[in-house]
Amino acid sequence: MQIFDSYISESPFDEVYDHNKNIRQCWKGILNDIEDSGVELLNKKRAELDWHLEDNGVTYNVYDEKEKTSSRSWNLDPIPFVIDESEWEDIRKGLKQRATLFNLILKDLYSEQKLIKDNIVPAEVIFGNKGFCSEVFDFGEKEDFNLYLYATDIARGPDGKMWVISDKASAPSGLGYAIENRLTMNVVSNELYPNVPKKKLTSFMKDYKDLLEKLTGGDISSAAFLTPGPHNETYFEHAYLSAYLGVNMVQGADLLTKNGALCLKSLKGLKKINTLIRRVDDKFCDPLELKNDSYLGVAGLVDVMREDNINMINPIGSDILENIGLNPFMEKIADYFLKEKLILSQIATWWCGQKKELDYVVKNLDKLIIKKIDRTDKVKIYLGRKLSDKKRQELIELLQRNPYQYVAQEETGFSTVPYFENGKVEPRMAVIRTFCLKKEDDYSVMNGGLVRVAAHKDHLFVSSKKGGISKDLWILGKDTVEIDSSSMLQDNRYVETSIDQITTLKAENLFWLGRYLS
Repeated sequence: MQIFDSYISESPFDEVYDHNKNIRQCWKGILNDIEDSGVELLNKKRAELDWHLEDNGVTYNVYDEKEKTSSRSWNLDPIPFVIDESEWEDIRKGLKQRATLFNLILKDLYSEQKLIKDNIVPAEVIFGNKGFCSEVFDFGEKEDFNLYLYATDIARGPDGKMWVISDKASAPSGLGYAIENRLTMNVVSNELYPNVPKKKLTSFMKDYKDLLEKLTGGDISSAAFLTPGPHNETYFEHAYLSAYLGVNMVQGADLLTKNGALCLKSLKGLKKINTLIRRVDDKFCDPLELKNDSYLGVAGLVDVMREDNINMINPIGSDILENIGLNPFMEKIADYFLKEKLILSQIATWWCGQKKELDYVVKNLDKLIIKKIDRTDKVKIYLGRKLSDKKRQELIELLQRNPYQYVAQEETGFSTVPYFENGKVEPRMAVIRTFCLKKEDDYSVMNGGLVRVAAHKDHLFVSSKKGGISKDLWILGKDTVEIDSSSMLQDNRYVETSIDQITTLKAENLFWLGRYLS
């Protein structure tokens, strides 16, 4: 194939070609269509994607070294990441299992703490992490204290299997970008890939709306989407999802607590809010009981939870689930709660709070990546093989002084996937963010996700903050149940637009806008 003549991957596993340079079965349709289209049409469609994203205002805010925010255009590659339906079924089972486990962990840590009492997880892993929120202890037994939305970053390891990279449970981002990527790809996919069937995202978003209907008692106007504000990295997504779901987007100043209930301040008066989609970090949610200098949350919000007057996606306290120190104990946790083995593999991880593990880490630093278990601090990652002798010794001393605060992970490369730019295709490492949603006593898994690709060919780390590119994830095959996606996209009957329903903060901003424009 001419377009792929220069495509040579040095990764242990490439998504497109096997070790004998044969095209993998699930990629044959994509590559045939690309070859039929040619570079000229691919360039044209890449420009079309860029135009649609810019026209729709899709951005991702990034910060410079002085913590100043700037808006960066969202990038989408015209070549999707594809996974065969049969392989996805195994991945889906693993994601559901992991979501179920983390929900059980969440409820246990904020109630009986059996995991700690029965020596399944060391106490230092939990209490040594600032993500544990003692202010909501005993909330775990509440019916509405659940991990409703869960995201998992996965990537294919050298063995060809999907590995779990990290877990996102507090305020998972990326869902809005995944939907926008799919809608944008739909603009060009019929012409570029007319012969490739893919599963839709519609059923997952219907489940999300059904969940909101259930939590709000059928009145979605009593739900709110709490955003930190326009300077947040994913603010576009906050506005996008709130509009898509038909939920008012608010900031902390739009809300207040009264008599143990959460209320929205509008020109018409106070309206009770019983469901909150939260995109503000745990500790910033309540200046009264949590971080007292936060302007992002609502004073008294924890007490509203205490009084059982709010459903929260996800509840304050969920940040502890993003504790990478849990990873070495996930096999034991799966056996303890479910009597099952983990379906999805994890990166080999050692918690340094155990002497045997610490000794191993110190002796094998050159093969390991060192991380802090607490992500509420600024995370510094140590790549062992790149440390000077002086830095190496300093790190060893740091680990020996505070071993329980650190984990080590095996340094490994992940699979590469084709990326198109400047008329040629080259391999890039990629990470997939998947999404699970609580559905009754089970979890629903989205048939797709957000794929982030490394900014450069030789980059090991994949991050949107470092200028990464996105892809759409296609699960090959046809849906068993058809849902009218067009009706869902147009469903905005719950959005309040009348003047007396405008929040007081928006009304104030509109007043000053009019004042300065007059």
